[in-house]
Amino acid sequence: MNATLPVFQEELPRLRRLAYRLMGSTADADDIVQDAYVRVHGRTLDGIAHPGAYLDTVVTRLALDKMKSAQRRREVYVGPWLPEPVLDERTAAGGEDISMALMVLLERLSEKERACFVLHESLGYAHAEIAEMLGISHAAARQAFSRAHKAIGAERARYVSSRAQHERLLDEFLRFLEAGDVAGLMAILAPGVRLQADGGAKLHVARKPVDGPDRVARYFQGLRARENFDATPCRANGEPALRVLTGGGRLTGYLFMAVHAGAIERFWFVLNPDKIRP
Repeated sequence: MNATLPVFQEELPRLRRLAYRLMGSTADADDIVQDAYVRVHGRTLDGIAHPGAYLDTVVTRLALDKMKSAQRRREVYVGPWLPEPVLDERTAAGGEDISMALMVLLERLSEKERACFVLHESLGYAHAEIAEMLGISHAAARQAFSRAHKAIGAERARYVSSRAQHERLLDEFLRFLEAGDVAGLMAILAPGVRLQADGGAKLHVARKPVDGPDRVARYFQGLRARENFDATPCRANGEPALRVLTGGGRLTGYLFMAVHAGAIERFWFVLNPDKIRP
Protein backbone atom coordinates (compact mmCIF):
# COMPACT_ATOMS: atom_id res chain seq x y z
CA MET A 1 0.00 0.00 0.00
CA ASN A 2 1.17 3.51 -0.73
CA ALA A 3 2.45 4.87 2.59
CA THR A 4 0.92 8.26 1.80
CA LEU A 5 -2.62 6.95 1.49
CA PRO A 6 -3.53 6.42 5.18
CA VAL A 7 -2.31 9.91 6.12
CA PHE A 8 -4.11 11.48 3.17
CA GLN A 9 -7.36 9.66 3.95
CA GLU A 10 -7.17 10.79 7.56
CA GLU A 11 -6.72 14.41 6.48
CA LEU A 12 -9.20 14.23 3.58
CA PRO A 13 -12.27 15.87 5.23
CA ARG A 14 -10.18 18.79 6.46
CA LEU A 15 -8.44 19.19 3.09
CA ARG A 16 -11.80 19.30 1.28
CA ARG A 17 -13.01 21.91 3.73
CA LEU A 18 -9.88 24.02 3.21
CA ALA A 19 -10.20 23.81 -0.58
CA TYR A 20 -13.87 24.78 -0.38
CA ARG A 21 -13.11 27.82 1.78
CA LEU A 22 -10.53 28.92 -0.79
CA MET A 23 -12.68 28.29 -3.88
CA GLY A 24 -16.35 28.58 -2.88
CA SER A 25 -17.09 25.58 -5.09
CA THR A 26 -17.28 21.94 -4.06
CA ALA A 27 -16.52 20.85 -7.63
CA ASP A 28 -13.32 22.92 -7.68
CA ALA A 29 -12.48 21.76 -4.16
CA ASP A 30 -12.83 18.10 -5.15
CA ASP A 31 -10.59 18.68 -8.21
CA ILE A 32 -7.94 20.36 -6.06
CA VAL A 33 -7.92 17.57 -3.48
CA GLN A 34 -7.65 14.97 -6.26
CA ASP A 35 -4.74 16.90 -7.80
CA ALA A 36 -3.11 17.13 -4.37
CA TYR A 37 -3.26 13.36 -3.99
CA VAL A 38 -1.65 12.90 -7.41
CA ARG A 39 1.12 15.30 -6.35
CA VAL A 40 1.97 13.40 -3.17
CA HIS A 41 1.20 9.88 -4.40
CA GLY A 42 4.16 7.60 -3.86
CA ARG A 43 6.00 9.99 -1.59
CA THR A 44 6.72 9.04 1.97
CA LEU A 45 5.58 11.48 4.64
CA ASP A 46 7.59 9.78 7.39
CA GLY A 47 10.31 12.43 7.39
CA ILE A 48 7.85 15.34 7.49
CA ALA A 49 7.31 16.67 11.01
CA HIS A 50 3.78 17.92 10.31
CA PRO A 51 2.16 15.99 7.44
CA GLY A 52 -1.13 17.88 7.86
CA ALA A 53 0.60 21.23 7.34
CA TYR A 54 2.47 19.85 4.34
CA LEU A 55 -0.80 18.71 2.74
CA ASP A 56 -2.42 22.08 3.57
CA THR A 57 0.45 23.74 1.70
CA VAL A 58 -0.05 21.54 -1.36
CA VAL A 59 -3.81 22.19 -1.40
CA THR A 60 -3.41 25.95 -0.88
CA ARG A 61 -0.86 26.35 -3.67
CA LEU A 62 -3.03 24.35 -6.06
CA ALA A 63 -6.00 26.52 -5.09
CA LEU A 64 -4.05 29.71 -5.74
CA ASP A 65 -3.34 28.51 -9.27
CA LYS A 66 -6.96 27.51 -9.87
CA MET A 67 -8.35 30.80 -8.46
CA LYS A 68 -7.02 32.70 -11.47
CA SER A 69 -9.04 30.70 -14.00
CA ALA A 70 -12.05 30.66 -11.65
CA GLN A 71 -11.95 34.45 -11.45
CA ARG A 72 -11.95 34.74 -15.25
CA ARG A 73 -15.02 32.49 -15.42
CA ARG A 74 -16.83 34.56 -12.83
CA GLU A 75 -16.14 37.78 -14.71
CA VAL A 76 -18.32 36.53 -17.60
CA TYR A 77 -20.86 34.75 -15.37
CA VAL A 78 -24.50 35.66 -16.07
CA GLY A 79 -25.89 37.55 -13.06
CA PRO A 80 -24.49 37.44 -9.51
CA TRP A 81 -22.11 34.59 -8.70
CA LEU A 82 -22.75 32.97 -5.31
CA PRO A 83 -20.73 30.21 -3.64
CA GLU A 84 -21.97 26.67 -4.09
CA PRO A 85 -23.94 25.44 -1.06
CA VAL A 86 -22.39 22.62 0.91
CA LEU A 87 -24.66 20.39 2.97
CA ASP A 88 -23.42 19.75 6.48
CA GLU A 89 -23.28 16.01 5.93
CA ARG A 90 -20.59 16.60 3.26
CA THR A 91 -18.30 18.35 5.75
CA ALA A 92 -16.52 17.16 8.86
CA ALA A 93 -18.66 19.58 10.85
CA GLY A 94 -20.70 22.71 10.27
CA GLY A 95 -19.21 26.00 11.32
CA GLU A 96 -19.19 29.75 11.05
CA ASP A 97 -16.06 29.63 8.91
CA ILE A 98 -18.08 28.33 5.92
CA SER A 99 -21.24 30.36 6.49
CA MET A 100 -22.71 31.76 3.29
CA ALA A 101 -22.16 35.30 4.60
CA LEU A 102 -18.44 34.70 5.03
CA MET A 103 -18.10 32.80 1.76
CA VAL A 104 -19.69 35.74 -0.09
CA LEU A 105 -17.38 38.21 1.67
CA LEU A 106 -14.30 36.16 0.78
CA GLU A 107 -15.07 36.77 -2.89
CA ARG A 108 -13.96 40.40 -2.41
CA LEU A 109 -10.39 39.41 -1.63
CA SER A 110 -7.42 38.79 -3.88
CA GLU A 111 -6.10 35.24 -4.10
CA LYS A 112 -3.27 35.79 -1.61
CA GLU A 113 -5.46 37.80 0.78
CA ARG A 114 -8.03 35.01 0.80
CA ALA A 115 -5.40 32.33 1.40
CA CYS A 116 -3.79 34.27 4.25
CA PHE A 117 -7.17 35.01 5.84
CA VAL A 118 -8.41 31.40 5.65
CA LEU A 119 -5.15 29.87 6.84
CA HIS A 120 -4.90 32.24 9.81
CA GLU A 121 -8.56 32.62 10.83
CA SER A 122 -9.87 29.14 10.09
CA LEU A 123 -6.81 26.92 10.61
CA GLY A 124 -4.87 29.00 13.12
CA TYR A 125 -1.58 29.16 11.26
CA ALA A 126 0.83 31.90 12.36
CA HIS A 127 1.83 34.52 9.80
CA ALA A 128 5.38 33.13 9.68
CA GLU A 129 4.02 29.66 8.87
CA ILE A 130 1.72 31.08 6.19
CA ALA A 131 4.63 32.97 4.64
CA GLU A 132 6.57 29.72 4.31
CA MET A 133 3.54 27.88 2.92
CA LEU A 134 2.94 30.50 0.23
CA GLY A 135 6.57 31.27 -0.52
CA ILE A 136 6.29 34.94 0.46
CA SER A 137 7.90 37.09 3.14
CA HIS A 138 6.62 37.26 6.70
CA ALA A 139 5.79 40.95 6.18
CA ALA A 140 3.85 40.20 3.00
CA ALA A 141 1.79 37.53 4.77
CA ARG A 142 0.94 39.90 7.61
CA GLN A 143 0.05 42.70 5.20
CA ALA A 144 -2.18 40.43 3.09
CA PHE A 145 -4.04 39.28 6.18
CA SER A 146 -4.36 42.86 7.43
CA ARG A 147 -5.85 44.01 4.11
CA ALA A 148 -8.27 41.08 4.13
CA HIS A 149 -9.36 41.73 7.69
CA LYS A 150 -9.85 45.42 6.94
CA ALA A 151 -11.92 44.60 3.84
CA ILE A 152 -14.35 42.12 5.40
CA GLY A 153 -13.81 42.03 9.18
CA ALA A 154 -16.45 44.58 10.18
CA GLU A 155 -19.13 43.15 7.90
CA ARG A 156 -18.31 39.63 9.01
CA ALA A 157 -18.84 40.65 12.65
CA ARG A 158 -22.10 42.34 11.66
CA TYR A 159 -23.61 39.05 10.53
CA VAL A 160 -22.74 36.97 13.58
CA SER A 161 -25.99 36.00 15.30
CA SER A 162 -27.06 33.30 17.70
CA ARG A 163 -28.35 30.06 16.22
CA ALA A 164 -31.58 30.49 18.19
CA GLN A 165 -32.19 33.95 16.73
CA HIS A 166 -31.35 32.75 13.22
CA GLU A 167 -33.75 29.80 13.51
CA ARG A 168 -36.51 31.96 14.99
CA LEU A 169 -36.38 34.44 12.12
CA LEU A 170 -36.21 31.60 9.59
CA ASP A 171 -39.34 30.05 11.13
CA GLU A 172 -41.14 33.41 11.10
CA PHE A 173 -40.14 34.01 7.50
CA LEU A 174 -41.60 30.63 6.49
CA ARG A 175 -44.79 31.20 8.48
CA PHE A 176 -45.45 34.63 6.97
CA LEU A 177 -44.58 33.40 3.48
CA GLU A 178 -46.94 30.44 3.67
CA ALA A 179 -49.72 32.66 5.03
CA GLY A 180 -49.25 35.23 2.27
CA ASP A 181 -48.66 37.85 4.94
CA VAL A 182 -46.63 40.58 3.18
CA ALA A 183 -46.89 42.93 6.16
CA GLY A 184 -45.61 40.21 8.48
CA LEU A 185 -42.70 39.52 6.15
CA MET A 186 -41.80 43.19 5.96
CA ALA A 187 -41.81 43.44 9.75
CA ILE A 188 -38.92 40.99 10.12
CA LEU A 189 -36.81 42.53 7.34
CA ALA A 190 -34.17 45.17 8.01
CA PRO A 191 -34.63 48.56 6.29
CA GLY A 192 -31.55 47.85 4.16
CA VAL A 193 -32.44 44.24 3.33
CA ARG A 194 -31.03 42.93 0.05
CA LEU A 195 -31.62 39.72 -1.90
CA GLN A 196 -29.21 38.28 -4.45
CA ALA A 197 -30.21 35.31 -6.61
CA ASP A 198 -27.84 33.12 -8.61
CA GLY A 199 -29.40 31.25 -11.50
CA GLY A 200 -26.44 31.46 -13.84
CA ALA A 201 -27.24 31.35 -17.55
CA LYS A 202 -29.73 28.50 -17.11
CA LEU A 203 -32.45 30.25 -15.13
CA HIS A 204 -34.04 33.63 -15.62
CA VAL A 205 -34.06 34.93 -12.04
CA ALA A 206 -33.44 38.38 -10.59
CA ARG A 207 -30.07 39.29 -12.08
CA LYS A 208 -29.79 42.50 -10.10
CA PRO A 209 -30.09 42.80 -6.31
CA VAL A 210 -33.59 43.23 -4.93
CA ASP A 211 -33.49 45.97 -2.28
CA GLY A 212 -35.85 47.11 0.46
CA PRO A 213 -38.45 45.32 2.62
CA ASP A 214 -41.39 45.94 0.29
CA ARG A 215 -39.65 44.71 -2.87
CA VAL A 216 -38.05 41.71 -1.16
CA ALA A 217 -41.30 40.62 0.50
CA ARG A 218 -43.23 40.92 -2.76
CA TYR A 219 -40.48 39.09 -4.65
CA PHE A 220 -40.93 36.03 -2.42
CA GLN A 221 -44.71 36.19 -2.50
CA GLY A 222 -44.71 36.48 -6.29
CA LEU A 223 -42.24 33.63 -6.62
CA ARG A 224 -44.28 31.41 -4.35
CA ALA A 225 -47.50 32.12 -6.25
CA ARG A 226 -45.88 31.69 -9.67
CA GLU A 227 -43.70 28.65 -9.02
CA ASN A 228 -45.78 27.01 -6.26
CA PHE A 229 -42.61 26.24 -4.38
CA ASP A 230 -42.30 24.67 -0.98
CA ALA A 231 -39.47 25.49 1.45
CA THR A 232 -38.27 23.24 4.25
CA PRO A 233 -35.60 23.96 6.89
CA CYS A 234 -32.22 22.29 6.52
CA ARG A 235 -28.62 22.90 7.53
CA ALA A 236 -26.09 23.96 4.94
CA ASN A 237 -22.80 25.82 5.23
CA GLY A 238 -22.93 25.25 8.97
CA GLU A 239 -26.12 27.27 9.47
CA PRO A 240 -29.92 27.08 9.23
CA ALA A 241 -31.11 27.46 5.64
CA LEU A 242 -34.08 26.58 3.46
CA ARG A 243 -34.25 23.79 0.91
CA VAL A 244 -36.59 25.01 -1.83
CA LEU A 245 -38.72 22.59 -3.87
CA THR A 246 -40.99 23.28 -6.83
CA GLY A 247 -44.57 22.04 -7.02
CA GLY A 248 -43.43 18.73 -8.47
CA GLY A 249 -41.13 18.10 -5.53
CA ARG A 250 -38.00 18.85 -7.54
CA LEU A 251 -35.12 20.42 -5.64
CA THR A 252 -34.78 23.97 -6.98
CA GLY A 253 -32.30 25.71 -4.71
CA TYR A 254 -31.10 26.78 -1.29
CA LEU A 255 -31.97 30.02 0.45
CA PHE A 256 -29.60 31.53 3.02
CA MET A 257 -30.01 34.62 5.15
CA ALA A 258 -27.94 36.84 7.41
CA VAL A 259 -29.29 38.51 10.54
CA HIS A 260 -28.36 41.82 12.13
CA ALA A 261 -29.99 43.56 15.10
CA GLY A 262 -32.89 41.11 15.23
CA ALA A 263 -33.90 41.43 11.57
CA ILE A 264 -33.05 39.73 8.29
CA GLU A 265 -30.59 41.91 6.39
CA ARG A 266 -29.40 39.66 3.57
CA PHE A 267 -30.78 36.81 1.47
CA TRP A 268 -28.69 34.67 -0.87
CA PHE A 269 -30.73 32.43 -3.16
CA VAL A 270 -28.67 29.79 -4.97
CA LEU A 271 -30.70 28.43 -7.88
CA ASN A 272 -28.15 27.55 -10.57
CA PRO A 273 -28.83 23.84 -11.32
CA ASP A 274 -25.09 23.22 -11.65
CA LYS A 275 -24.64 24.16 -7.98
CA ILE A 276 -27.58 22.24 -6.53
CA ARG A 277 -27.04 18.81 -5.04
CA PRO A 278 -29.76 16.71 -3.35
